[in-house]
Amino acid sequence: MRKFMPLAPLGDVANVTMGQSPNSFNVNGDERGLPFLQGCAEFGRRHPTAQVHCYPPLRVARRGSTLLSVRAPVGTTNRADQDYCIGRGLAAVLAKPERADDVFLLHAIQQNLNYLHRRSQGSTFLAIGSNDLRSMPVPAPDLRHQHRIAEILSTVDEAIEQTEALIAKTQQIKAGLMHDLFTRGVTPDGQLRPPREEAPQLYKESPLGWIPKEWEPSDVGSENDVSSGITLGPHRRPANLEILRRR
Repeated sequence: MRKFMPLAPLGDVANVTMGQSPNSFNVNGDERGLPFLQGCAEFGRRHPTAQVHCYPPLRVARRGSTLLSVRAPVGTTNRADQDYCIGRGLAAVLAKPERADDVFLLHAIQQNLNYLHRRSQGSTFLAIGSNDLRSMPVPAPDLRHQHRIAEILSTVDEAIEQTEALIAKTQQIKAGLMHDLFTRGVTPDGQLRPPREEAPQLYKESPLGWIPKEWEPSDVGSENDVSSGITLGPHRRPANLEILRRR
């Protein structure tokens, strides 16, 4: 017989802290108190970056907690890499050491966000309360399995981060190469033309800036066919559709 992973209410396996907004005079920019997060606007790929601090802090998300947005957008998550003061837009979920693994719990919450989305639909302003969050069902295998699952998922997250960093670096390289190709061009032998600082005799001024002497600036309309779109009603067919297809 197939066995299913047991479930438990989130409140049974974790301590849930709902945020509370401090008075404005408690919020400061000179790093007094704890970093302050009002909502998910400062969430990053994995951890937030707070812009202000709060002293004294009212509600605290302890390091290792899952930070969860409880107001629109409901369900956005991050992980606390240090202690934070949290405002009304956030909740902090910290695993009970004898019941759950924090990294496992983060992924378990992310896996069942539809539950929170359904609970948030009842009001004009999308939001969830503490009872909604504490009653959220999450997988609750034994700690040994939780640790192993958390280890696997953390490895995947690290691989994703490394891949994203490589993509970002490659995009920067591409942007630099495009700039060089569109401002310097290539020589007849296929090599990138030397920059103007090194070979000013190869360049001339133009409305576009300095360009190779062999180039002539032009406009898009003289080199291409330019067509504008049209706005249609729900049941109207564009009269020029067949013309466009035959071209």
